[in-house]
Amino acid sequence: NNGITFNLKKFTLQAINRALEQVYKNSAKRWIDVACVTANAFITKDFALEPDENRIRTFAEGMVKYLAFNLVSFNCKPHLKSITKQTLKNYIQSYIQQQEMRLEDQAIDLIAEQCSNENIQNMCYLTNKQARDDAAQKLLEQLAPMIQRRRNARENGQTYVDTHSLQGQSTLPESLLQSNGSGLNTRQLNIYRAFLEAPSTGNQQFYNTNTPDRKSTRLNS
Repeated sequence: NNGITFNLKKFTLQAINRALEQVYKNSAKRWIDVACVTANAFITKDFALEPDENRIRTFAEGMVKYLAFNLVSFNCKPHLKSITKQTLKNYIQSYIQQQEMRLEDQAIDLIAEQCSNENIQNMCYLTNKQARDDAAQKLLEQLAPMIQRRRNARENGQTYVDTHSLQGQSTLPESLLQSNGSGLNTRQLNIYRAFLEAPSTGNQQFYNTNTPDRKSTRLNS
């Protein structure tokens, strides 16, 4: 029907926006917190003897972005799809009732299913990308004191020394030992480099140019 076709794009956009906002607020933020808590624990422990604040920032961002992106990607996709589909069905049903039109429930369900399937990849891209960026910002705020201590030492012409962490080295096996002034060794750092080098499943190549709205807008926090 021409009337339904004319409004379908508007209904789809409204359903997508609603799903993005609800899922980010009710689910994605929780997984961002999980990513930050996990990354914070590893970074503060593994980089306790690292004197270079830039290296800490780089590897912290890499780890938390990887964790947030994948946690949100895995856990939020089903919610995005189901909310979009149900919301779109409600919009269509309300519209045909107002217009005193007739459309079988099976046809409405098919339309909603197809529209949600066509847009789910783009919705995941937007949600995962924002989760990744928000997680990085949140973690760096948490690590600010750790980073600032090293910056202060460097600006004063000194090498940062964490005497408390240095004392704890005596209880660690040789494979986990760090040296004060140089931090993690190459083998240990390779674990964190893997986060930076991991393929990004949020690459722009997955963005569907047939999406009704191709502008990436900031989701409401």
